Amino acid sequence: MKKILARTLLSVLLILGLMLGGCSEGSPGVSDRPEGGPDEQIRSEKEDVHDTNADTDSGSAGADSPDQVGIPFAASYIRTDGYNEETIYPVITLISSRGELDSYYAENCEKYHLGHREKIYSDSTVGFADACEKYDDGFFREHSLILVLVEEGSGSVRHEITAVSAGDGGSVTVDIVRSVPEEMTDDMAEWHIIIEISKEDLPEPPGEIYLRDQGGVSVTTSPVNVTAGNGCGRVSLKVPRTWTYEISEDKDKDTAVISISPRGCRGSIDIRYGAEMYGVCGTGLEEKDIMLGSHQAWQGFYDHGSVWSFMILKDLPVGYMFIWLNDDGNWYGQYEDEAME
Repeated sequence: MKKILARTLLSVLLILGLMLGGCSEGSPGVSDRPEGGPDEQIRSEKEDVHDTNADTDSGSAGADSPDQVGIPFAASYIRTDGYNEETIYPVITLISSRGELDSYYAENCEKYHLGHREKIYSDSTVGFADACEKYDDGFFREHSLILVLVEEGSGSVRHEITAVSAGDGGSVTVDIVRSVPEEMTDDMAEWHIIIEISKEDLPEPPGEIYLRDQGGVSVTTSPVNVTAGNGCGRVSLKVPRTWTYEISEDKDKDTAVISISPRGCRGSIDIRYGAEMYGVCGTGLEEKDIMLGSHQAWQGFYDHGSVWSFMILKDLPVGYMFIWLNDDGNWYGQYEDEAME
């Protein structure tokens, strides 16, 4: 946690210096009602290998290094749509049993179109629930699934899984190629990519699963660029994909706030940037001078606490930055201990 927080805050400071400028449906396989929304707009590009009217990717990884071992696989691609503002894509889930698949369906069926598809047009195949019908207990005795949920700014974008490989520390890398046409439709699209692999080929125990795009970037762990601004300037930072963020801007007060927190934790770290100084006071307040990156800052502690409560940068050329730790539920200490292990 200390390393993640340090990288996040340092990215704020480095980028800030450059940017400041003037002032439930049931489980899959048993749902008996059609999906909501027009079937014409919910297309599935590629489906299961046993589906006679499907086109399925299969193969194994071309290992990029001697430490990577190729894993045979079969992949199918299902457009499931469903805009969710809080979701940070891609979402990768390892499914090792029918019970885990049913749980995934129950948790996500209200967010995405995961049910059966009764009408199959010439440019589509089955729905998510149809594709999952064959994944019974017998399948999971020898196989597992990797579910990759991705979002695209256009429904015209297509995907291809080109390789799956096992690496150091039990990690698994999934290589994906995105096909982006010159002319695209103006619609958001969410896709579930279902990857079948043998349990024998999975590391034991399995570690982190990475999705690597055509350019070699690990999009699972690469941070999300978040920018907020106002008349006083703009601030940008990189947020780890395992964290959530929220942006709020007050144009009247010339203030922007980016709130970040580990996924599932209450509270946040609020990074406030604006034209006016944000005052702090109270009994039991102790302050000390620190260096935050290359910037001078105050660090404040309330009631002799061992964890800082706020930090204020003192030497910005324009505006003021105030960083406040809202440790509701004591999540910061828990993550700090985990990082120290």
